[in-house]
Amino acid sequence: MQILALDEPVKDTVGYVYEKSAITHHIKASGGRAVCPVAGTSHTITLAEMRPAAAVIAAQRRAAGGKGQANKGKAPPIEL
Repeated sequence: MQILALDEPVKDTVGYVYEKSAITHHIKASGGRAVCPVAGTSHTITLAEMRPAAAVIAAQRRAAGGKGQANKGKAPPIEL
């Protein structure tokens, strides 16, 4: 899947980007803390650590013709 095709891109504290609905399901199915699903990694992730992937969102907006502005600053954690 191309990263610009994500509907709601979020990233973890290490910088890996996920689709919000998929990673939310993965973390909840793992009891609230999960091992990163990216091959070759072993760090754990939680929903509280996830933030909107501002760089991906900005790239999506540029690709769509520059509508809106990228999310600046820190966003609140994803709500359960």
